[in-house]
Amino acid sequence: MASETASELASVADWNAAREASFERPVLVYKHSATCPTSAWAQRNIDTWSDDHADWPVYRVTVQSARPVSNQIADDLSLRHETPQAIIVHKGEVIEHLNHNHVTPDRLTEALRKLDLPV
Repeated sequence: MASETASELASVADWNAAREASFERPVLVYKHSATCPTSAWAQRNIDTWSDDHADWPVYRVTVQSARPVSNQIADDLSLRHETPQAIIVHKGEVIEHLNHNHVTPDRLTEALRKLDLPV
């Protein structure tokens, strides 16, 4: 189930635009597997967090349908690919990344607090 609040990253150009947007405001990039129960659980957590943080951009890449995008994100950010994986990007760089059962609303909010921005 796709998040109503997330913009889907379907191409490398979409990813480049999302990374560029991170220079204005931190963005959340979420790598999702359509076949993984843990990813479905993490997606619900992303949706819950998004409901409380509607002004924060959320981008989602479904790895089965956009593997080149997922690979480009991993390469550009020097991160190992994982799903589920939530990555907070600010000024083009990784601020925090969470994977598997660590993708929770509280951990996402705490990661933003590190930036000393209103959350």
